[in-house]
Parts: sequence; structure tokens; C-alpha cells
Amino acid sequence: MNELKPCPFCGGEVRIREYKNVEFLVYKSDCFLVQCDGCGCGTSYELTEQSAIAAWNRRVPTNTGEETTAGAIRQSGEEGK
Repeated sequence: MNELKPCPFCGGEVRIREYKNVEFLVYKSDCFLVQCDGCGCGTSYELTEQSAIAAWNRRVPTNTGEETTAGAIRQSGEEGK
């Protein structure tokens, strides 16, 4: 599964960023992260592209079992008015 979900905070488009030869405490490695073009939020550094995608696409379910997204949050706020 290589498809990236939109940003859960702003609904913006996201992209995979690859960094070469990143220095960690005791070694250097290539790494990946997914970052939103709109608000800048993103994943932590991951060692593979697939793990960065999986980390980004993971969503916290609400008590109704639905995903928490910016649209759902906005909609729930409008319903309470």
C-alpha cells in the first residue's frame, strides 16, 4: 500500500521525503519521513519508505470506530452549534 492519506489535521497534500546519510548517535543511515505540505506535521524518521507510509496512514479510531480527521472534527463542531 503506497497511497498516502491526506493530512488528518489540515486535509493538505503530503509527500515522502528521503534523507541520505543521516547521522544518528552511533551510525549513519538513509531515512524517510512523510510530511504535510500545508501545515508541516509529519512522521518521525523511518528506516524504510514503507514504514514511513504505514506510520503516516495509521489513524486513531474514535469511540464510534471512525477515523479522526480534520473534516470529522470540523463537522462535529458544527453539529454542536
